[in-house]
Amino acid sequence: MMDKSKRNIIAYYANRDSEEYSNFNKAASILREDCAFYTGTDPTLKALNENMIIFRDPDTEDEQKVNQLINH
Repeated sequence: MMDKSKRNIIAYYANRDSEEYSNFNKAASILREDCAFYTGTDPTLKALNENMIIFRDPDTEDEQKVNQLINH
């Protein structure tokens, strides 16, 4: 269940050994007081051609997709 009092960041990764996954964990560590972070890694996610990060606003429940976290 998601924490409705915080900004929710949901990430799906096909591979936990990627640089993007490492960057996501660093950001999660820095922002842990302000945001709730969730990750999913699963063999079925390999069917996706890209990793996916979704931001869900707690007030409006709007979702925004971020395509890459490689350069952050």
